[in-house]
Amino acid sequence: MSLIVFTFFVACLVSLAVVPLVRLVCERIQLTDRPDGHRKLHQVPVALGGGIAAFISTLAVCSPIFLIWNRVGTTPVNSSEDLLGLLIAGTIILLVGVADDALGLRGRQKLLGQVIACSIPIIRGLVIQKFQLFGWTLDLGPLSAPATLLWLLAAVNAVNLLDGVNGLATMVGLVDCVAIALLSAVVGHQAHAVVAAAFAGSLLGFLRYNFPHAKLFLGDAGAMLIGMFVGILSIKSSLKGPGTVLLAAPLCLMALPLFDSTAAMMRRKLTGRSIFSGDRAHIQHRLTERFGGVRAVGIVSVSCGLTGAAALASIVWKNEMVAIISGAAIIALFVVSRLFGHAELHLLGTRVYATGASFFEYRPRKRAKKSSVRIQGSREWMQLWDTLTEAVEDLPVHKVELNVHAPMFQEGFHASWTRPASGPDDTWRFDLPLVVDGHRIGQIGFAGERSPELPRGNLECVLSLCEGLESQLAALFAEVAADETSIDVDSSGAPPIVQPSTAENGVPRPPHVALTKTEVQRTVPQGV
Repeated sequence: MSLIVFTFFVACLVSLAVVPLVRLVCERIQLTDRPDGHRKLHQVPVALGGGIAAFISTLAVCSPIFLIWNRVGTTPVNSSEDLLGLLIAGTIILLVGVADDALGLRGRQKLLGQVIACSIPIIRGLVIQKFQLFGWTLDLGPLSAPATLLWLLAAVNAVNLLDGVNGLATMVGLVDCVAIALLSAVVGHQAHAVVAAAFAGSLLGFLRYNFPHAKLFLGDAGAMLIGMFVGILSIKSSLKGPGTVLLAAPLCLMALPLFDSTAAMMRRKLTGRSIFSGDRAHIQHRLTERFGGVRAVGIVSVSCGLTGAAALASIVWKNEMVAIISGAAIIALFVVSRLFGHAELHLLGTRVYATGASFFEYRPRKRAKKSSVRIQGSREWMQLWDTLTEAVEDLPVHKVELNVHAPMFQEGFHASWTRPASGPDDTWRFDLPLVVDGHRIGQIGFAGERSPELPRGNLECVLSLCEGLESQLAALFAEVAADETSIDVDSSGAPPIVQPSTAENGVPRPPHVALTKTEVQRTVPQGV
């Protein structure tokens, strides 16, 4: 244990010395993260290289230790093989991350690089052949390699998605690696405990330059590197026998990152976006909206510390229920308190209910069905949605779906409206992206029945409706950006009256006027 503590503090000191040098190099070669006013909202370009610094510091500390161990013959052969696989995989994932930070890889390209990196440990022998839960052992057989690959990919991307607030992914990696070092020491994997302690110390040294005000960002390279280390070492620290993993401890250790990544994929898929699309609706963004960045990091760090302690307790006490109940309780606390996860579960529940109900409907519905959920933010979207659905009642439309995704304003909203259609034979569908100031802030989709009298009239009706909606969104977000709008709400529940604001150049901005059915019908061609 003394060696583990010594390694941790030495790695921290080495990292404190390496980080400024890496930062200087990154700034000179222009490896920086530049604000874009959409998802990257920091004020000035910041160097990317925290992962490089942590990796160099870990190698600088671990290399002499393992060189001495190998000379005296105290490092087991299997540990050497595992650590070599971790070194190669870490190098590849670091290169993939640097390429993404510098060039901006597409989601599929980055996923391919992750698959290659995660395959290296598997080739070197890191395979989950069996996993054990509550005394029940499942032999994966030919699914061993795919299951291991899936776990490593999940860990890499789960931590990467958490990297949205200064210090958050670093703190998650630090807490998890400390827990893994203790777990490895308890089960007798001293070599893995040393590596985990060295990496944790390197992250602590980097944290000095990343939190609360960032002089150097972790970057995708660093976030994916943390996920790789945590994913591999959590398996090694939970081995009960050859290839047999006690599943409860790794799941508990990664409970919060996996919960966030799962919610992100559900949120994007259920709102009609690609799972590779970015947003600012992750757990760190939701917490930052309510408590600020520093407290958000503290809340997530404490939660990860609790799950790490529960994972350690489950191994020491040989009771998997401790890990499972603790991890589930942390997740449930976030959902019940509506801090995170409630909107995603609402989306999932609505979709499951609609799918299930479609199997049992024996009579056509006569009334329109509406559903909506605020994903994030504080703007009152329901008034806009109500006036929109009211406007389409007299149009040949039987489905409307609105998705607002505006990360620059921390706003997200999803709603759908459907009513019975006579049949699918003459049905058309129209999807239009909503763009404000050159940024796509959502999408609206329509489906309806084609009119035999004026075949083109349906499309013209929808286009006029979309134009009115988009202009209103532009005015609304202009008000949010300027923060100069005064909103008066009548006690009788009348729509809010928004006074027009004035831009910096003196040109008045358009007032926030509700979209009414009458105004829409004025733009609809006669005869429709």
